[in-house]
Amino acid sequence: MAGLLSLIIYYLSILGLNTQAISIVFQNEARGIVYDLWNIDYAWILIIMTPLIALLPDYTFLCCSQIFSPNIITKFRLLSESSSSPSSAPNTHQENNSKLKY
Repeated sequence: MAGLLSLIIYYLSILGLNTQAISIVFQNEARGIVYDLWNIDYAWILIIMTPLIALLPDYTFLCCSQIFSPNIITKFRLLSESSSSPSSAPNTHQENNSKLKY
């Protein structure tokens, strides 16, 4: 969710900072560069794909950490889901607590 929000902020800042009124204040030389790049075939692909590729290591690390070392809330949720399934035998509260590793 944070990655998606950062991408939205990134694209809004690119489009906003390249407008005539704002670019005169911050950097007059960069006025309209992104709009000029939209006319080049490969440039707009790079503008869209580079941030997505840059977020891949963060997304991979997040997924791996959630799979291989989940926090205590995730462990408890998974244990409660497995104990509430009809195919498993009913567990007591003490059995669930003994399965949790802190």
